[in-house]
Amino acid sequence: MSTHLQPESAGLAITVRVEDCITCACFALAVYELCITLADDLRIIWRSKRTAASILYAVNRWTLLAYVVDALSSVFNKSPWDSLGILTL
Repeated sequence: MSTHLQPESAGLAITVRVEDCITCACFALAVYELCITLADDLRIIWRSKRTAASILYAVNRWTLLAYVVDALSSVFNKSPWDSLGILTL
């Protein structure tokens, strides 16, 4: 018994795969940027007096990383059937 994907299902699977690759690339870019600027952050932001701007900067920076990690977790925590629209129990 062989199963063949309908053309629209195959197109949807390719689209989901591309979205997953883009999510992984965004994660890699966010982690890279965090690593290369960590020394500057420690020197400029964390050792200086706490101001509203420094708190906003920190919240913005770590919220971005948390968002990207959450998006990345959705890439690895799904069934291969999710992208095909097949109901699984």
